Amino acid sequence: MLLSTRLLLVFLPPLVTCRQAVDLHEINRQLGAARRQLSRQRVKMRLDCLTAALMKLIVGVFILSGHDMTTAVAVARQLRRSDEDMMQDRERSWADVVSEWYLQISEAQELVWHFPVSNTEINMQQTALEWVAQYRVTQWVKTQNKDHGVAPASMEMFEKFVDICRSLGIKRVPLLETMLHSAGRSARQWSLRFRRRWSIRLGRLKVREPCTPSEIRLKVPHDLLNTKVILPGLRL
Repeated sequence: MLLSTRLLLVFLPPLVTCRQAVDLHEINRQLGAARRQLSRQRVKMRLDCLTAALMKLIVGVFILSGHDMTTAVAVARQLRRSDEDMMQDRERSWADVVSEWYLQISEAQELVWHFPVSNTEINMQQTALEWVAQYRVTQWVKTQNKDHGVAPASMEMFEKFVDICRSLGIKRVPLLETMLHSAGRSARQWSLRFRRRWSIRLGRLKVREPCTPSEIRLKVPHDLLNTKVILPGLRL
């Protein structure tokens, strides 16, 4: 039995039309431009010693701190990977880097920092807010040192941190309050990490000229000025 084969010729329509080819070429061109821009950004990130996630966090700090460049620059210096401050040998400062990255985000991306939706966005917002709170604690410590001549204790710094976190609406406040009212070990450990991170150490104030009565009134609370302190064995 002979089997005969029959050749069927099927004319299929072209898979890609001319118009589709033009659109595909435009898409490839846009993808190439996006890859080149991403490559340039990665080079800048390597020069700035920051990853994309850290730079995004710094931009969030800048936004959530009320566009305070001082806060963003201070956090950027804490988050950089290199121990050496490479900005001192370059024309670009940290403020230039933060400004450049902030200008690259859209208004919708900025609103996400204020109104996060996903868990990732919420975690990023909370982390940025805690960095803002930490920086404000450092400024409070400086004020206590400079204006009042006192060094806040570890528990006082932690209490101030909890107060600032509460004012910023940080969700971890109940946990921080638990640490605050505990035996104090957790608060002391936090204080040690905080001092180490922000280079806050105990020191000695320089000897200055005696304060005038007006300067004493500015530094010492009014209620303490009117309080009589009687030392043992001293008659008034």
